[in-house]
Amino acid sequence: MDVLNYISGYGKDFECRGVEYALFSINWYASHLAALDEPAIMKDSTAFDIIRFTYLRTLVNIYWKVSDGAGGYEPGKIIENKSKKLSVNEWQMILKEIVEAKLWELPTIDESFSGLDGSQWILEIRVAGRYHVIDRWCGAEIGKICRSLLALTDLKLEKIY
Repeated sequence: MDVLNYISGYGKDFECRGVEYALFSINWYASHLAALDEPAIMKDSTAFDIIRFTYLRTLVNIYWKVSDGAGGYEPGKIIENKSKKLSVNEWQMILKEIVEAKLWELPTIDESFSGLDGSQWILEIRVAGRYHVIDRWCGAEIGKICRSLLALTDLKLEKIY
């Protein structure tokens, strides 16, 4: 398989560099094959034909923690620490929202808007070996995806601001 061509479509959605993502994929696949004690078959010198199907199922979890502190003051102590499994459709919905909102293009900080009474929203994304953090006052452009993430948890918030 030509890994560079195979991943180019996925990489474009997340603006990954072809070689960077190819190396990430190769290392990731290789680590799973090694864990299964499976040899590389690309240039196997045996005379046998080989077809290998590797099924790497994904279980995606969402985690949330709540402290008894106030964001603008003291951080407090953890009073809730939970997680649950997401479906593949839920995970794909989040990835789609990241692409549609063009979050990779947003600057980390937007100092054009802030206030004295509100909330600081910090969204970190690490997908396909790429990392980005976005810090916004009261959500701004990241509000929609952050609300989608909150909706996937069991948190019962009276007001989100």
